[in-house]
Amino acid sequence: MILLFKHKMKYFLILCCLIQGRLIFSESILGNHSAYLDICLNASQSNIFFNNFRSLNDYKGTVECGSEKSDIFYDFLLKNASADTKSHFAEFETLDIIGNPDKKNYQELKNISATTLRYIIFTDHMQKLFNLNNTAHIVEIGAGFGGQCFVLSKLEAFNSYTIYDLPVVQELIKKVISKLGISGVSCMPINNISMKMIHNCSLILQWTPEMMLQTLPMQKC
Repeated sequence: MILLFKHKMKYFLILCCLIQGRLIFSESILGNHSAYLDICLNASQSNIFFNNFRSLNDYKGTVECGSEKSDIFYDFLLKNASADTKSHFAEFETLDIIGNPDKKNYQELKNISATTLRYIIFTDHMQKLFNLNNTAHIVEIGAGFGGQCFVLSKLEAFNSYTIYDLPVVQELIKKVISKLGISGVSCMPINNISMKMIHNCSLILQWTPEMMLQTLPMQKC
């Protein structure tokens, strides 16, 4: 499921999954995870690292979903995803060309990672909750490598998509966005989040409750 959190008349989505009675959260990414940050830096600068960064243990343990969740996510999508979401399955597979993640083969989805399956679940929920269109201004706080943005761009039109993250992580996200050809996306430093940004956007995506608690006190503009 997606948890909907309202703050001063603006909706935040705390992205998590409730599958088979278990609440699965993505872990918070902190700036003192030096091994993770080193991988982001190297992947942004070196094509050799970029081609494999999602297969490296220090990255997998921070951002990627374990492959053991793939079957659960896939079964959930087959039972619950909209016809529109299912019609784009082949396009979603493109995301896993990036970074060489652990993948599995299914009848409806070929060579797909658990992380991408999770992104598809979140996007399917967003479609059902909101009527986004090409005037929407979306903000994502903490974006991994930009995978959620890619999946959402295949299902929903938007005017702009702003990502707030750590500077080193942003460089990797920019490279991924460029490789995937996603338009209308920009990256901003995490410490630039402001109340003006909140009032001007249509939807704010937030990865964990912990990050939400860290972010809200920063909004003092």
